[in-house]
Amino acid sequence: MSKHHDRNKMLNQILHAERLQQLLAPTEADLAEVEAMSEAELDEELAAAGIDYAAFAARLQQTLANHETPTLTPAPALPAGLAWLQRRGRRWLQATFEGLEDLRRGCAPMAPVLDAGLRETLPAALQAASLPVAVLSLHAVTGGVRLAVRWLAGAPDTAPAVDARLRGMRLPPAGWLDWHAPGQRTQALFIGCTLDAATLEQHDGPVLRYAWEAATGRLEIELLPDGDEDDGA
Repeated sequence: MSKHHDRNKMLNQILHAERLQQLLAPTEADLAEVEAMSEAELDEELAAAGIDYAAFAARLQQTLANHETPTLTPAPALPAGLAWLQRRGRRWLQATFEGLEDLRRGCAPMAPVLDAGLRETLPAALQAASLPVAVLSLHAVTGGVRLAVRWLAGAPDTAPAVDARLRGMRLPPAGWLDWHAPGQRTQALFIGCTLDAATLEQHDGPVLRYAWEAATGRLEIELLPDGDEDDGA
């Protein structure tokens, strides 16, 4: 290949780079010129700058399709202390202490006879919302908090990963205290944090929210969540 050819190739690359720069950072005159162009002229200009617009548009549409927010089915009704939140395309369950008490009364294995109505409706509502797990209790213990977590169907074969936050701040990895053999549906979860009993007792509002991601087997828990951040359940 001759030096003359190499020089021409380099010059063309420089010219195309300059033209691409003009397209990426256009002036008002550039915009007016583009507006006046036909589609064929625009395609020619883009091709000259090394841009395959058709391929770019196809990739963009595929990317948007891959990341499209899934449509959630209507959320079943819940008692007053519980609420559905839709965040980042997933449904979360938010609970006050009153709501946690309803979860315990409705989903615990030995719920009292007087709570027959909750036992019939609450587990069904959670499972209909693709949330197969209920948090039955939240207590401050030395070095953090302990939760009783009840699986409404058979517990996963292996302990799920847990992502935990306190007031929006990520916490160290949480740990299951004793992951039982399959079939044992109530598990104990310890989350290390600075939350103490006095803070919990004085807190007014939701004490936690959580979501289950079935595809990855991951449980997300937020303690003392800030605000609703609800984009419609």
